[in-house]
Amino acid sequence: MIISFPDGSRLDQDARREDRLFYYVRAVDWSDAVGFIVLPEYAEHTARSVTLQVYPPHASRIMEMISTDIDLMAIRLIVGLSEHFRHWVELQIDWQPSGLGQVGRGAFARAAVQAGWRPVAGSADGVLYFTRRAPQQPGR
Repeated sequence: MIISFPDGSRLDQDARREDRLFYYVRAVDWSDAVGFIVLPEYAEHTARSVTLQVYPPHASRIMEMISTDIDLMAIRLIVGLSEHFRHWVELQIDWQPSGLGQVGRGAFARAAVQAGWRPVAGSADGVLYFTRRAPQQPGR
C-alpha cells in the first residue's frame, strides 16, 4: 500500500509483505521514516480488532519532530489506514512499548476521532481505545 501526499510524504508498506511495518516517510527521506506495527501481525486484511504501535527503535524520530509534524503524521496515518482497512471496528493505539510517554498521544487521539473513531472510556496506561461501526454490506 502506498498513499502519496502532495508534499512528497507517503504512507508505505512493503508490497512483498516481508516487512511487517507501515512507514510514514516525510518527503523522500527514508532516514527519518517512522515505522508502525499493526497487531495482529500480517492480519490487517482480516482482523476487525487491531492495535497500532510505534516501532520502538523509531520512537526517537517522533521525539525529534515538532508538534505540527506529529499532528500531520498522525492524521495521515490514522485516516489512511482507516480508509484502507474499512473492516476494522476496534482500534487500540498502544503508546507503551515506544516509551514516548505523552509525546504525540494527543495528536493520535485527535486523529482517530477525525477519522471517524469513537473513544471508549477506560483509555489509560498509554493505551487509547476506539470503536466504529462496521461498513454496511450491500443489500442489508
